[in-house]
Amino acid sequence: MKIAYDAKRYFHNRSGLGNYSRDVVRIVQENSAEEIFLLDGNSEVEGLGKYGLYKVLPSFFWRSFGIWENVRRLNVNVFHGLSNELPLGKPPKGVKVLVTIHDVIFKHYPNHYKPIDRFIYDYKTRKACAKADEIIAISPQTKEDLIKFYHVPKDKIKVIYQPTSKEFKLEPITTALDKCNSKYSLPKEFYLYISSFQERKNQAFLIEAFKVLREGYLVLAGFKGGAYENVKSLITKYDMGDKVLLVTDASKEELKSLYHLCKVFIYPSVMEGFGIPVLEALHSGKTVYCNGQENFKKMFGEACLYFDVKDTHSLVRLIESGKQIQNKDREIILKQFDEKKLAQEIIGVYK
Repeated sequence: MKIAYDAKRYFHNRSGLGNYSRDVVRIVQENSAEEIFLLDGNSEVEGLGKYGLYKVLPSFFWRSFGIWENVRRLNVNVFHGLSNELPLGKPPKGVKVLVTIHDVIFKHYPNHYKPIDRFIYDYKTRKACAKADEIIAISPQTKEDLIKFYHVPKDKIKVIYQPTSKEFKLEPITTALDKCNSKYSLPKEFYLYISSFQERKNQAFLIEAFKVLREGYLVLAGFKGGAYENVKSLITKYDMGDKVLLVTDASKEELKSLYHLCKVFIYPSVMEGFGIPVLEALHSGKTVYCNGQENFKKMFGEACLYFDVKDTHSLVRLIESGKQIQNKDREIILKQFDEKKLAQEIIGVYK
């Protein structure tokens, strides 16, 4: 079987959608003998990139229409769009088309997006759902949203969880931990949250909770976003500079070290398609205090302890209880995220 991927994110996105693309391709390669093609407009490999007239046209034209000609020339059996979209034009006859939809958070929080961005995301999602022969949703939440907002038949959607990078499954070397500890002057014990600073990521909720706690240190790590200044102002307002550390420049190796160094990982995000930091923390052997959203409970079950993101005291009580998850409970849940299992599920859809 020949499988072609829309590899734009694979090559040109260093975070979320790019990580998913690289991990999916990797686990399929490692667990099957299928022939794989990575289609990208910048590829210099004949048949995988631009050709003919498309070499002088803007990349949009090749990604929208010309990519199907590459699929035809390569005699591909399955085309997989890895990041919420499919090319516009018509796929070649006999080619089965698959798309992964990660989330439709713009439907839940429209005010967090520019009108033009909402329009584009909605258009691409609607078109992709209609064109695809099958859809992979990375979580139960995403499947429910596609049924609700786009009226996709439920039997057209297969929930296959997102794989996580191998790096987060490996124990950091001692020197990396020591270096991270020294760079950020980390307290001996601290609670951790890793996420970009956005309103729905809910860092402000953690500030309000730790304001109530008599003791405990909090590290918030992630890219600066629209909510960063608000979080900083809350820390100043409550005079919590000695309790809350903001980290915005951490490398992937340092993030990996933070997971291993923390006492507990806390995840208060109010809406996610998946929630990859939870999985990374679980693979790091950590107890996770997680938003009690049904989506997370369905995926992570007894591997996490849950609190109500509408009630800071529910988190305060959980922290004060000092409850920890047993390794056996964590390992049972992690089996459903096993790479070989996920790879076979994806390959099963291809077949």
